[in-house]
Amino acid sequence: MNKQINKTLVWATEHEEGYPPTSAMEFKRWLDSHLTSIPLSERDTTILAFTATGVPYSCGDSKVQVELSYRRMETECEKNTRETQEQTRLSDKEKRREDYDRAEYLRLRAKYNGDG
Repeated sequence: MNKQINKTLVWATEHEEGYPPTSAMEFKRWLDSHLTSIPLSERDTTILAFTATGVPYSCGDSKVQVELSYRRMETECEKNTRETQEQTRLSDKEKRREDYDRAEYLRLRAKYNGDG
């Protein structure tokens, strides 16, 4: 089953490339240019979030980050990639569990059979 995914268009901190301009008209153009890249059917899921970190109004200790993102259904290719990665993680976990069980078995066998 396809899942909804969060697609981030911009993730930037002040003074980094991609951070929005401070002029209202330039900000509007910046936002419009990003909104046009979002499929019309997903534009109502768009979120623009500003996050402040650190101590406000302190010299150099605070930062503002901006994130522009939207939600959409994953594509079939993304779904197949996700499922393959999940299966690989499960296989790796099962292998680690088998290795642990085998080592534990050998340890207990040695302990109780006098082999160690």
